[in-house]
Amino acid sequence: HDFNNLLQVVNGHVERLREDLPAAEPLRQSVESIGAAAARATSLTEQLLAVGRRQVLLPRSVDLHDLVGRFMAEHAARIPEWVRVRLETDPHLPPVRIDSTRLSQALAHLISNACEAMPQGGELTISTRLVQVTGTERRLAAEGSVVEAGTYVSLDVKDTGRGMTPSVMAQAFEPFFTTKQNALGAGLGLSTVYGIIKQSGGYVGGESAPNRGTTWSLWLPGAGAPAAITPRPAPVSSRLRVLLVEDEEAVRTMLTEWLERDGLEVCAVGSAEEALTEQGRRTIDILVTDVGLPVVSGPDLARAMLQRLPGLPVIFISGFVADSIDRSEFDSQAVFLQKPFSPRDLARRIREVAAGVATST
Repeated sequence: HDFNNLLQVVNGHVERLREDLPAAEPLRQSVESIGAAAARATSLTEQLLAVGRRQVLLPRSVDLHDLVGRFMAEHAARIPEWVRVRLETDPHLPPVRIDSTRLSQALAHLISNACEAMPQGGELTISTRLVQVTGTERRLAAEGSVVEAGTYVSLDVKDTGRGMTPSVMAQAFEPFFTTKQNALGAGLGLSTVYGIIKQSGGYVGGESAPNRGTTWSLWLPGAGAPAAITPRPAPVSSRLRVLLVEDEEAVRTMLTEWLERDGLEVCAVGSAEEALTEQGRRTIDILVTDVGLPVVSGPDLARAMLQRLPGLPVIFISGFVADSIDRSEFDSQAVFLQKPFSPRDLARRIREVAAGVATST
């Protein structure tokens, strides 16, 4: 959490300098170097949060057939031409309940590993299937934990590559373990996948053998009935009035400057108690709140404010939280931004959420 708050401040000021410094300014290269280093630190911190199962999740009902189709359409160019791709996803399977952005992150890791395992070419198969568990004695290879009874949809990623030995397979989920030579920073891919799926209530299984390829199976919990969408009131002013709640002063100051620079009216406070007081004094069009506030959390604040202002748009921001945000308690289009994010992106999301056209993450 502290690292992401620090990176939020660094990235925010780097973005402002990029906008304000002319391209020919000699210091521009220094700014770009700072930004590149901060981006690498951001990526590492994100992976560590996933490994520790401490990401903020916004689970919702997800159709795996649609998700895989969109993912492959967007990332097809990243798959080497010597790898053949087969999609065998069933459009009739029930939806799963998971954070679609995090699941896409896990899928990207598995596809990347599969492609690296087939340097001379091969076949990559991505498929889905229904899994029914009637008892609690079923165990998945590789993970070894007991699987609770229920209905799961399995997302399988299979390659025909070089495979893994039993000893390598046994260490596959260990943070920083890698078989790559001189691979600085490698070894978090499968640990990240494991953390994402376990935090989402699912299970990870794997099968592999030397020269016989590898298959990873992500067992994902089924989704219940979709949450009802709460109607949003249209803003009554052309200039959006934002209540920003952020306990880290440096982050709060930087974001306030950015949003006001973008033409938004901002009331910035450091706690939920202050936010509730300010809400009683002024009209608020949208709430932007950190998740991990002291005393009263961001989700608890959002619940309290929604009781006062039904349909109030909410954007959650955070660098760390132990629990998921249950989307069913809020509007199904609730937005979450992981720190560090672009302040310009936050301003854009605020306008989209107020207009009712924002995507979830």
